[in-house]
Amino acid sequence: MNLPSLRRSLFGLAFLWLGVTAVAPVNAQEAYTIQGRVVDAMTQQPLANVSVLLRGTQ
Repeated sequence: MNLPSLRRSLFGLAFLWLGVTAVAPVNAQEAYTIQGRVVDAMTQQPLANVSVLLRGTQ
């Protein structure tokens, strides 16, 4: 492989890497819905007005 073709290959890989990393944060900001029921550990009765937080989220 000569120098111009190596340079083109490296430029192509850098451009591809830039495109992939530019799209990654967009996927991380998608909203998801979690559904379920929170129950008392002893009685197994549903708890009303419960807020659930996920670690590592804002």
